[in-house]
Amino acid sequence: MQPKAFVEKLIYKVLWPRQQLYKWVAWHLGYRVRSGIFEGMTYMPDATWGNPGNKLLGTYEKELQPVWQALNLREPQVIYDIGAAEGYYAIGFATKCPQSEIFTWEMDVSSQNQLLVNARANHVEQQIHLSGECNERSLYGSILQKRPDVLLMDVEGSELDLCSERCIQSSLPATWVIECHSEAIVQELTGRFSASHEVRLIPNEPRNPAEISGMLPKFCLLLPRDLQRLVDEGRPFSTPWLVAGPLPKA
Repeated sequence: MQPKAFVEKLIYKVLWPRQQLYKWVAWHLGYRVRSGIFEGMTYMPDATWGNPGNKLLGTYEKELQPVWQALNLREPQVIYDIGAAEGYYAIGFATKCPQSEIFTWEMDVSSQNQLLVNARANHVEQQIHLSGECNERSLYGSILQKRPDVLLMDVEGSELDLCSERCIQSSLPATWVIECHSEAIVQELTGRFSASHEVRLIPNEPRNPAEISGMLPKFCLLLPRDLQRLVDEGRPFSTPWLVAGPLPKA
């Protein structure tokens, strides 16, 4: 390893790792989301997965913010968050839609615990219903019983199993927002939804560190790469979102 590479690895991996950066930024922001649809939400930066930095800044999955803004206008009563992780979306929806019930599924125990921490920090624990693994049979039964208005799904490649024909048809007129983890999944789900839903794809957009430079207090950034590390969502490949809503009335 070259001396420069060794020094950079020492600094950014050992002396100033990402988790320390996230906690430092969270402290400077008062543990509140800085911008975006969930601005003002209390958020603890101890997520097991992903980058808490861009969630704190409010730039996480910014491509979806117009979708959430439109759905908030409809005041959804029941929201499903399947693959909820530490609850960024679930808690955010609960804070912005106080009339709603949020049903979440998350397999990882540490993420479940952090979701509950975030729910209590925002005083929305009464709105949140937390379950573990989600399978097609239980999802279908839940849809029939609860009649969700919105279904958000990020299940790391299990989209085809959960988005069965009967789950899709029984959910009408709900809106689905599904993160797709391969082109084959995009094609298959587009075909499944097209007969009964208006389908559009939202691609990932490149992240520019300059977009967050004005969001942080003075002296918050310590090293040159901190901006890039905060804005990066760490996607190794394209993961577009399929948004499927009810067809317009004739």
